[in-house]
Amino acid sequence: MSIRQETKISPIQWLLPIFFGIIGGVIFWAINKDTNPDTARTGLILGIGLSAVSIALYALMALTMMLA
Repeated sequence: MSIRQETKISPIQWLLPIFFGIIGGVIFWAINKDTNPDTARTGLILGIGLSAVSIALYALMALTMMLA
């Protein structure tokens, strides 16, 4: 049984999934998957979630513009 040494994640790394969505989440996950697997998964979910929210908002805006 091996014990993993969790490293501290820079706050700047959290900007990847926030500003770049799914791609940023995947990059964040790839960087941190070996040292912080739970945090890496959280960053990936954050990127996917924010992308889904932004797509839904754009679709809603487009729909309201078409109906107006």
